[in-house]
Amino acid sequence: MASTDRDLFHQMETFIFMDFETTGLIDDNSQDPLRARPVAGDKNRDTDRILRGLIQTTPLKAYPYITEMSFVSAPRSLLLNGIDRMKELQSSSSSKVRLACNIHTRQINPPLNEDQWKEYEDLRRRVPAMKLSRMELEEKASFKDEWVGVLHMLQMTKKPACLVAHNGIRFDFRVLYAELARNGLLTSDAVIPEQIYCLDSYMTFMDLEKYFHMQCKSAVEMMDWSLIRTASQAPKREEPSSSQAGEATNSRDQTPPPEETAPPPSEDRLTRSEPPGARRALFQAQLSSESPFKYMKTTQWSPAKRKRLTGARELFVKKQNGDWEFDDFASTKYFRTKGVFRLEKIYEHLMGNTFDSHYSQDDCEALLQISIAYGREFVEYADTCCRLLPF
Repeated sequence: MASTDRDLFHQMETFIFMDFETTGLIDDNSQDPLRARPVAGDKNRDTDRILRGLIQTTPLKAYPYITEMSFVSAPRSLLLNGIDRMKELQSSSSSKVRLACNIHTRQINPPLNEDQWKEYEDLRRRVPAMKLSRMELEEKASFKDEWVGVLHMLQMTKKPACLVAHNGIRFDFRVLYAELARNGLLTSDAVIPEQIYCLDSYMTFMDLEKYFHMQCKSAVEMMDWSLIRTASQAPKREEPSSSQAGEATNSRDQTPPPEETAPPPSEDRLTRSEPPGARRALFQAQLSSESPFKYMKTTQWSPAKRKRLTGARELFVKKQNGDWEFDDFASTKYFRTKGVFRLEKIYEHLMGNTFDSHYSQDDCEALLQISIAYGREFVEYADTCCRLLPF
């Protein structure tokens, strides 16, 4: 995981999940090293330098305009409470939790001329992710007018506060800078207040999962598989109860008839609604004996850690002598797989359903649920790795 240098530690009191819908993408130079795909668990990554560099090297004309912006604000205490509640619910059919968040969502009328509006509508017909039409936007206020409400929210929120955006370094934080710069809001009283930090959740989830992989690798390397095999193959001894002791003496050489032998539990019995302890036992039963996960303390893991890791059994390889080892190649391939950290993909994997993506408020609320699923590791990572907005 990221460095734990205490000089970089700032305990966030508020988490503000942010998302924008725009008139298009940033017209970037893909060959620029600053725009390279981030590497999971990169301890030398300097997000402050990357964001500053991207802002300095991108002309304002290359940025799209915001058409919708949403901010979902959750105090630290409520987020931690949600983390604990989701962990209790993770064995149920739905682990989604509801938090009492402050929400600020606005559609924006972008300053487009007639030709630009035509280009926008043509692009919107080709790109399903662009949901808002010209008709829906033209009657709305400008970014400059709507920024007053956002600024008030930022001023009133308890600080330090962290703006969390998915792929924020490469998109949202840069687009926000461009809108502030174009509207002359960087050198006025409308500037973002002090103690507002930023965090890219794309990099966060990627780094956390890299840390999870390294934990599994260390655990597998420390296990004595020969002892585990010996213990698992040893016959279980059942001690007779005191009431059965006398009967056992007289019937020691007798074999009970087949109908007196209890049948194994059926699949229906295993999947029936049962108390939490039974559900945990069922989860362990689902971890095949042919998997090192069976010997790990998975009940202490966050919902995201359990679902993302136990769904990636290719991370382990069984050797000819029966020992298990962590497959570094499979781990590297996992992090290079396209789309594995897309917001929609993570949400579907963790929550078991989909959401109406590419509306900014829905995206923010999905990001909130995903962050809760990553547990206290998400909060600890944010405290250590968030950085002040460079504008």
